Amino acid sequence: MEISTTGLEGIGIFQDDIIVAGKTVEEHNNRLKKLLNVLSEVGLRVKQNKCSFLKNSIEYLGHKIDEHGLHTLTKHINAIQSALVPENKTIAADILKPLYSLLRQEKKWLWSPECDQAYNNIKKMLISSPVLAHYDQKLPIKLTVDSSSYALGAIISHTYPDHSERPIAYASRVLSNSECKFPQIEKEVTDHKPLIHIFGEKKGIPIYAANRLQRWAYVLSSFDFEIKYIKSEGNTADFLSRIKTNQCNNNINEYDDAHINFIHEQSPFPLDWHKIKIETKRDPITSRVLHATKTGSWSNDFSINSELNSYNTRKIEITAEQDCLFWGYRVIIPTKFRKSILTELHSCHIGMSSMKSIARSYFWWPSIDKEIEDMARNCNECINARPNPPKSVLTPWKWPQRQWTRVHCDFLGPYKNKHS
Repeated sequence: MEISTTGLEGIGIFQDDIIVAGKTVEEHNNRLKKLLNVLSEVGLRVKQNKCSFLKNSIEYLGHKIDEHGLHTLTKHINAIQSALVPENKTIAADILKPLYSLLRQEKKWLWSPECDQAYNNIKKMLISSPVLAHYDQKLPIKLTVDSSSYALGAIISHTYPDHSERPIAYASRVLSNSECKFPQIEKEVTDHKPLIHIFGEKKGIPIYAANRLQRWAYVLSSFDFEIKYIKSEGNTADFLSRIKTNQCNNNINEYDDAHINFIHEQSPFPLDWHKIKIETKRDPITSRVLHATKTGSWSNDFSINSELNSYNTRKIEITAEQDCLFWGYRVIIPTKFRKSILTELHSCHIGMSSMKSIARSYFWWPSIDKEIEDMARNCNECINARPNPPKSVLTPWKWPQRQWTRVHCDFLGPYKNKHS
């Protein structure tokens, strides 16, 4: 779309959002006509019910735009604006460092009008227009995060060439009941000193980390970042993780909502972590591996027994989570479920290589590669779907001098368990 509208004045495009600007109504309408003509030429349409025309102000890319310029949207500063007054000395110590008089042991707690005025002034300074910066993709981005026992806080800001920082937006939310039970190292995915050793000071993760941390680490690994630990007294996000607001909630989506019209679920795969957990304990092999992983006691039998030796060579890389075994990030499947998984993998006849690729992303057992190979080689549909080998370069034979100088024989098969 950007290429199609190149050269048009007063047009702003971000993905599928388009704005048309003009100093006068006539200029606006002329630019709008040119845009609609270009869209029509390239076969693009717009829905009228999603369009707004001749607006004096609009909300676009996180800002309110009008004749006076850019304004910060209220929803980006609600976490600060809706903060309630502190309820006790502990909370005041966390978020109101300047008001030292309230923290003196000999003084009775009293939230006076002066304190209220000071607190509101702090909030106004934090959300005032000169403080909130406009996002600039050319500048480095800094994400400051913090977690308390009941809430999360975050600030995204720019670092300027003179090493100064200006916030772009604030965020804060309370934790759900299950999230409150997370250990602190998991609440503060990057804001935790031990995590510097897990994630590394620069971008990257170790091959094997705790499973929940590893899943998050894989998401973060697509970004170029550097992790730095900041003590609470110097962490600006500490305030947001401890304040209480009237409208703070724990409903946050990791991804944009996607609406799918559900019609029918075909062949649901009846396997979940609970079934794997139960069967892992019942299976004579995986139960021993589970016990050894939890206790750290790998007996000599593991190196002698051929079935156990594959686990023994990977013992440093095997972990247990909720009584399910993992080799790295792959679930170790007990014997009972292996056949059903192979059948599911093979159901679309995608071929040996694709089956192995999918398996290596999700699960493992000692002989999985060989079993996939055997299944694919003995399947007529997979054989028929297999691409033909590349054609070799034709090489002419020397002309024979007499009969039976050279004998040729063609072999074909086995095909459908028969030789031709």
